Amino acid sequence: MQDNLSATISKMVQSIPEALQVSAFEEFRRIIEEKRHEAEWDRQFERKKEALASAARKVKEQIKAGQVEEMDYEKL
Repeated sequence: MQDNLSATISKMVQSIPEALQVSAFEEFRRIIEEKRHEAEWDRQFERKKEALASAARKVKEQIKAGQVEEMDYEKL
């Protein structure tokens, strides 16, 4: 698959004038970098998913038990 993908990308880039190839490459690089950041975010979120769910359950229990008070934004 990767060889086919690389060949397809190469053909697409070669199909445009050379003057546009550099800007197309830079745009492609930006998109790939963005996808890497998204993948890292997903990995981090997945690792902390259970901890977040646990914290949410705890807060719900505290709300039910009347152990929380409204946030006073003036005190921030």
